[in-house]
Order: sequence, then C-alpha cells, then structure tokens
Amino acid sequence: MKRFIGKVRVGLRDKESRDLIRVYPQELEGEDGEIEELVKNWYYGQGCHESEKVANDYFVDNLTETELKNYLGDHAKRMH
Repeated sequence: MKRFIGKVRVGLRDKESRDLIRVYPQELEGEDGEIEELVKNWYYGQGCHESEKVANDYFVDNLTETELKNYLGDHAKRMH
C-alpha cells in the first residue's frame, strides 16, 4: 500500500517516540521508496546524524495538518 500519494509534505520521525525530528523543506511526489531515500539522504547530508542512526531510528512520514500549519507559519515568519 502506498503511503505517499500525490504531492506530499513529509518529515522524519523517531521510530520509538514518534516525535517529528525534521521537516523536509519541499513538497515531494513519487514512489514511497524514492521519497524515503531522498529525505533520509537530505537529512544525512545536513550533517545532523550518522547514516546508521537515520536508517535505524527514524522513518519518513506524512505531516499532520497541525505540523504542516506550524511549519508553514514558522517558515513564513523567517521569510519576513
């Protein structure tokens, strides 16, 4: 079953706590595996964590409506 349908806003979550770790800054569209790989590679490239931690402890997930509103609101404030 596809988890990501159409254009989506996603982020990385901690597998254990389900806390949102980081929001991917763009909308994405594609196959689930492509989206997961792109987001994890982006996060690893930011120098935030070693790739093993990203692969084992985090997963890519859709943002909730509240998370999306908070992210877009915070992002808009930084643009001004």
